[in-house]
Amino acid sequence: MSGPRKPDNPIRVLIVEDHLVVAEGLSALLGSYSDLAVVAIATSVADVVVAMGTVCPDVAMVDFHLPDGTGADAADQIRAHCGETAIVFLSADDSDERLLEAIEAGASSYQLKSASGEQIIESIRAAAAGETVIPAGAIA
Repeated sequence: MSGPRKPDNPIRVLIVEDHLVVAEGLSALLGSYSDLAVVAIATSVADVVVAMGTVCPDVAMVDFHLPDGTGADAADQIRAHCGETAIVFLSADDSDERLLEAIEAGASSYQLKSASGEQIIESIRAAAAGETVIPAGAIA
């Protein structure tokens, strides 16, 4: 796993989450690490491009169930705007179907919302470094 980036070049993160308390919690968690910077929060697929503004995030942390579509739909919008953005899904849905959809959408990682803060941080850092972190047992 790669180490933290220098604070003058933090990993830029977009949070796509329709539950504001979860989005704010993630933002606070990420904000406590000097190598991470939340650049925007989107609450729906429609908000994704608007939320990114003129900044292309290094990593997008995306909930899979959104009010106007899926995380895969949001990933499509993110990649259409910023092709190099890594996608980390964060969902309460542990079904094989959602995991497969996430992989097909180009996920760098698929984390459950029951994951620890440190697991989430490590998945963001790994995604920013170009790594894919999906357990082999989950794929099988």
